Amino acid sequence: MMDKYKILGYKISYDTHFLDKLNAMTPDLHKKLEKLHDEALKGRKSSINKFHKLIEKYPKNPQLKNYLSVLYANMDDMDKSREVNHWTLAEHPDYLFGKINLAFEYYAEKQFDKMPEVLGNGIELKTLYPDRDEFHIVEVMTMLKAAVFYYGAIGELEQAEIRFKIMKKLEPDSLDVEQAQKQLMADRLIVGHERYLEEEKNRIKVEVNKTKSIQKTTPPVFTHAELNVLYRKGFDIEEEVLRSILDLPRETLIRDLELILMDSIDRYQYFNDKFNDHEITVDWLNFVNHSLFLLGELESSGSINYVLNIFRQDEEFFELYFGDLLNEMIWEPVYKIANSKLDILSEFMYEPGIYTYAKSVIPDIVEQVFIHQDRREEVTEWFKDVLGFYLKSSLDDNVIDSDVIAFIISGVAELKIEELLPVIKKLFERKIVSTGICGSFSDIEKDILSNRNFHNERELLTIFDRYEQTNTIFENNKQPYDNDFFDPPYEKDDFEYEPPMTIIKEKKIGRNEPCPCGSGKKYKKCCLRK
Repeated sequence: MMDKYKILGYKISYDTHFLDKLNAMTPDLHKKLEKLHDEALKGRKSSINKFHKLIEKYPKNPQLKNYLSVLYANMDDMDKSREVNHWTLAEHPDYLFGKINLAFEYYAEKQFDKMPEVLGNGIELKTLYPDRDEFHIVEVMTMLKAAVFYYGAIGELEQAEIRFKIMKKLEPDSLDVEQAQKQLMADRLIVGHERYLEEEKNRIKVEVNKTKSIQKTTPPVFTHAELNVLYRKGFDIEEEVLRSILDLPRETLIRDLELILMDSIDRYQYFNDKFNDHEITVDWLNFVNHSLFLLGELESSGSINYVLNIFRQDEEFFELYFGDLLNEMIWEPVYKIANSKLDILSEFMYEPGIYTYAKSVIPDIVEQVFIHQDRREEVTEWFKDVLGFYLKSSLDDNVIDSDVIAFIISGVAELKIEELLPVIKKLFERKIVSTGICGSFSDIEKDILSNRNFHNERELLTIFDRYEQTNTIFENNKQPYDNDFFDPPYEKDDFEYEPPMTIIKEKKIGRNEPCPCGSGKKYKKCCLRK
């Protein structure tokens, strides 16, 4: 194990008597330590006198004073606990755990700049004690934990992560690891949220075209009356119903399914009012999804303009009919419908006023064309044309959407299309890319030039398997995302620091929020897919 941690610059001891000489520990006192430690943790007032007597008997031992400080802390008397720790350091200025306690005192007071003054630059044992070549594992873990807290507090998550990984390898099941992990997650959330807020100030959005409903209230008349069942069925729709619909004459069936897509727009206001007034349930709104999945199963490429007309609607339209399904499942039927029509998809990407997460489905589909059909040259040209279009566009054209551009660049990075790096660099230089989604240009360049293979291959299922999978998600109430993350917003000052561990309330992560890993990317484009 020692060979793995030569980077630390010292040896690690697991000998329980290793610190005895440093702490002026007698054999008699060493035998009592475990019981004394337990007594300190219980926080009983009656133990105070006992510790004072022992300190008088063993005045050169700093550990007893440290236990007395712990005793006061467990009595919720932090003032007295800190007073004892200051006394400890006054009499034993080189005592590591006294220094650690003082550093966490500064941490609790948010005087983070004072922590290196106590624990040395870099919060490193070898820097603090240059004459020592060996440290006990408890010293190592405690110092590493302090470093994780310090670097997390000042926003240097990479340094915090390095030390946390060492902690996990040394003592994966220790309380120190648990405490460091909880605090590191809190710091990731804070940094990610601060980055998100900063980027939100500079995000470029389009003015989305509003859905134009014709205030129609009556349903369309279908050639096949069997399709009326789609208006009141959720994803638990019976397989035999789907099969009976797919067995209908193809031409007239497709025409009826296209009518359903048109109906979702024509009667949008009607369904929206009914839903808001609780007169219908969400199952009544799945007819759009049913139509898309059926057209996808039929591979009805001639329906592409009807599909794209759905994608031209506003955010409220998508929230009503699709919710979280838009980016996670609707790509598949559209892929089956549009994979041979990349020219039409590129024209759609050039249209002004399109909702961000409707447009962002398209590069996902083109990415899957590359993966499943190996049409590299054609897909490369598609991405080149689309990125070139945005590079030449002006803000007045109402087409530049920094999130959409970032999604496209993410797709290029996944596919490792190296020849597009020059145009991507120019887009970053124009500052029209949301780095919160795809990272910085250096991140993209690193991804494209690395040896890592793309991992974003999505499974193509039959309509029956897709319905079964989707229904299982809803049945188990495991809908992948929740948009209530960061509601209400919080900042660093909102956390109550209780050294050496901070407890935070768990929150669900919204698909479009910054990933808690601190990567700078959105959750949907980062750890969600892991």
